Amino acid sequence: MNDALPHEVHRPPKAAIPGRTTAMAHPQSRPHTSPRPRKSLPRRRVVGWLVWLCLAPAVVGCRGCRSDDPLTEEEREAKREELKKKEQEKPNFEFLRFAVQPGGVEDKENRQQVFIKPGHWTNASLLSRANNFDFRGELLSETLDMTARPVPLDEVPFELRTTRPVILPKGQRRMLEFSVFMPVETRGKNVATRLLRGVGGTPVFGETQPIRPMPPHQYYLLVLALNPDSYSFLKSLDSVTAPNESLIEPLHAHHYRVALPHIKTLAPVPSQTLGWTSIAYVIWDDLEPKKLSTEQQQAMLDWLHWGGQLIVSGPETLPTLKGSFLEEFLPASAGETWQIKADALQPLNAGWLKGDRALKAVRAWSGVHVKLAENAATLVASAGEPLVAERRVGRGRIVLTAFRLSQRELHEWPSFDNFFNACLLRRPPRKFRFTNEALYVDWLDGHPSHDAQRVSQVRYFTRDAEAPPKLLGDLVRTRSAPTAPPVDEFQQANQFNRFGMPQIQPGEGEPQYGSGPAGWNDFSGASNVALDALRKAAGITVPDARFVVMVLGAYIAVLVPINWGFFRVLGRVEWAWAAAPVISVGGALAVVYLAQLDIGFARSKSELAVLEVQGTYPRGHLTRYLALYSSLGTRYQLRFDDQSAAALPFAAGQRRVIGQGLTTVAYRRTPQLAEDDEVAQVTLDGLEISSNTTGMVHSEEMLDAGGGFGWQPLGGNRYRLTNDTRFALEGVGVIGPRHSAWAGPVGAGAAVTVELLDRKADETDPWSDQLDKATVTVEQFTDGLNLRSMYRLAQNQIGDGRVGGDLCVVGWTADEVSGLTIRPDTRQSRQLTLVVGHIDYGPLPVASSDENSRLLAYQAAGRLPPAEGEEQKE
Repeated sequence: MNDALPHEVHRPPKAAIPGRTTAMAHPQSRPHTSPRPRKSLPRRRVVGWLVWLCLAPAVVGCRGCRSDDPLTEEEREAKREELKKKEQEKPNFEFLRFAVQPGGVEDKENRQQVFIKPGHWTNASLLSRANNFDFRGELLSETLDMTARPVPLDEVPFELRTTRPVILPKGQRRMLEFSVFMPVETRGKNVATRLLRGVGGTPVFGETQPIRPMPPHQYYLLVLALNPDSYSFLKSLDSVTAPNESLIEPLHAHHYRVALPHIKTLAPVPSQTLGWTSIAYVIWDDLEPKKLSTEQQQAMLDWLHWGGQLIVSGPETLPTLKGSFLEEFLPASAGETWQIKADALQPLNAGWLKGDRALKAVRAWSGVHVKLAENAATLVASAGEPLVAERRVGRGRIVLTAFRLSQRELHEWPSFDNFFNACLLRRPPRKFRFTNEALYVDWLDGHPSHDAQRVSQVRYFTRDAEAPPKLLGDLVRTRSAPTAPPVDEFQQANQFNRFGMPQIQPGEGEPQYGSGPAGWNDFSGASNVALDALRKAAGITVPDARFVVMVLGAYIAVLVPINWGFFRVLGRVEWAWAAAPVISVGGALAVVYLAQLDIGFARSKSELAVLEVQGTYPRGHLTRYLALYSSLGTRYQLRFDDQSAAALPFAAGQRRVIGQGLTTVAYRRTPQLAEDDEVAQVTLDGLEISSNTTGMVHSEEMLDAGGGFGWQPLGGNRYRLTNDTRFALEGVGVIGPRHSAWAGPVGAGAAVTVELLDRKADETDPWSDQLDKATVTVEQFTDGLNLRSMYRLAQNQIGDGRVGGDLCVVGWTADEVSGLTIRPDTRQSRQLTLVVGHIDYGPLPVASSDENSRLLAYQAAGRLPPAEGEEQKE
């Protein structure tokens, strides 16, 4: 019988271990014993449990022998109050960083500098935070003088405040973008920013930021690079600093402020087109296009078509831009890689070497073979392979290099500044001179060294078109700046700037402040013409005799025959006497209503607009000049659909008298916020117009014109002109420096064949007979809006050869240009739009080398040049 316990399991005997004789090896010889008791736990398991029991108090602690919260109720309350007090110690609001766009301008100590160009709209950003609660309100900004008083706008009794809605969630940082406009005749030294509770509510927080105005000849050179620090050498180039040691503040001599932003997420560049006017050049080196938002990309394309200059640095950048918003405009596409050796760089020495130190490549440079695009040109080639290529983009230009511009051997080459000025910046040649113990750089053709026309090529017709008094008569003299000297007919444009102030000559002291090219300009030729036309058209329209006879006849007819006949039919002729007073009152009300419509007794609007289009580019620059008349005091609001719109009171001679206060106008840009349901729009509010007076407004925006103008040669002097805009045009003509052609009416989407005829050199109005046939362009007119002077200005501004031989189309339309709503509404409204389309561009001048260099100028004077970094100190 088996005495084993039921739970025991019989296991087979273990195999015998060699060399050992045991009872287990021979079970048949083992003596019979009683059943073995159950085996105890292994020793190591027991030891493990003991160790765990010893460590358990260290893990769990002794919370089991005490309460969960050792604090009393009073202590817990005190702790809560302490935490609440610490939280309340934080300020309700913080402005963490103020910056203008483009960002990245620093001094020698890497401190951020805030520069604002007077007469230009500037995009600014403010990093803000609400610490203790959610906040919903408004951000207000304005320009202040040294005494913290608002700075008035130029030539008008208004001061400007810009606003935008704000949503600040508690504890979260938000970047708030807003617009700043500093007047040209500015005393502004500060930009004040304030948070308002609600719309137009009380201020709850504010700070003031000191700023530095830029001279009229100074613009931004912006670097958009993956490694912006590699372009720090730009700050010391003579083409950037423009040495002029006679200036009180040497930094005023600089032609460009170099902006080197370090870009992590989004590039600090304007998202509105009109914020780009202070930027002259952009260098792009291997930055991903997605670092620019869709709005920023669109604004940059607009800037390019109106004269912006883009410099693309070689091999890494071209693949990065493939498939981007810039690809279709690039002068070339990337091919195979190219190891550029010393002999391939000899064309650079041949064209730009000044001195005896030639450019050499110790090691082969990393480059790329490029394939030229249509309408592109080669500036520098090596054995037939382009080293530098360029292409026109509207009025602007893109230039690219097959090598990296940040190549150390390249920018340390003493003649690099010569190459950079002539080939990349595409500026005229210069000469250096050392006179009166000071170094100067002048244009070789004798042009003033600080003429802003040579610094930036961005141009807008309504901002930059000028005309001699031969075209505009006394209007030019009366509309010059208050300090302007008399302007003689056919005076050289380079003697005075656009505001009548003498251009700075070397050694004559500091440059005057102003806007320079592409600045907001109420004193340009186009603005002068618009003001004259609006003054003649605005106000009341006196009823003619026909209106009086018509109203009187209608009243008598209703009062006598119709009144008598009506009651005769009813058999109650005596009632006609009772109805006569009612008819008289009704007639009086009808006369008042009709007089409002005919006289403009209530309100009237006259609008003269100019739409400028570049080639086939579908977007146009629209300028509106508005005259708003009211017989009663009225506060107007102008609302624009386009986020790029800007508007200000038009400087129409309403100067502020001594003791007169300023009226505040508010420019409000409402972005589309994800947390808000407000519609994205731009408004100008607070435009107060006194009774029986006319107030004027100047606004600009970028408009989707539906298309541009096509220009196709057919052989000989015959061409096919296509109007791809959405406007039907009248009085269309094509004009250039030496040719002109009359086309007549051209409908939207229509095409006509024209023949270019020779134009006389002194012919200022080649189509006078055709223009006299239309009431809006007739030479002698007595009533309504007239475009003849604006038409003549466009003909001569385009055809005088000052814009490089452009060929343009000029016409007008009476079609309504949508996008603007005025409140309160006006009963009378008149609108005409002149359309100026650039359809062909003259060739760029040949890139020419400087006469000498700074080193040669010092050597000619028998002097040693100063050590690097001693001349321009910030």
